Amino acid sequence: MNMQSCPTYTTVFCASTRALIPYLVALFVCVLAVDRAQASLRLPLSLTLTVGDAERITFDRQQLNKLPHTDIRTHTPFTAGLQTFRGVKLSTVLEAANVSHYQALTLHAMNHYQARLPRDVVTRYQPIIAFERNGKPMTIRTLGPLWLIYPLDDYPQLQSDRFYETMVWQLTDIEVEP
Repeated sequence: MNMQSCPTYTTVFCASTRALIPYLVALFVCVLAVDRAQASLRLPLSLTLTVGDAERITFDRQQLNKLPHTDIRTHTPFTAGLQTFRGVKLSTVLEAANVSHYQALTLHAMNHYQARLPRDVVTRYQPIIAFERNGKPMTIRTLGPLWLIYPLDDYPQLQSDRFYETMVWQLTDIEVEP
């Protein structure tokens, strides 16, 4: 059968193809949106310390990897079961930034949540800035890419709202208070 002998076929085919175009465009837009959403879940790992009024020190994944890593195995009220967190001690990050004198730190999250952490808590309990949980890099969906973690199972006194509120996930910035 040739196209000239069946003009109805051509008309039906062209009409049905035109009807599909909006759906194909919508599908393409959805694919792009999903791709962008997935990319946003894989934000580059970055932590910025603000010391004083002007000094800003940023640690990226490569710089944090150069610092000694520490593992903490603990339960948290935000996860199910025993978890293994890997990261860098907060005190080690402060030393790497040449921060030795401070009274407290204010931790900031992506969603603008913030929590104040006194110096004595940092020195006594040695929390880490975790970037892996159970051997996998943390994403936004898994409360990463950075999360302040205490060794909760080692110190029963840490198992209270007072400390849970300072376990900032999706950590982006730390302000150093002189």
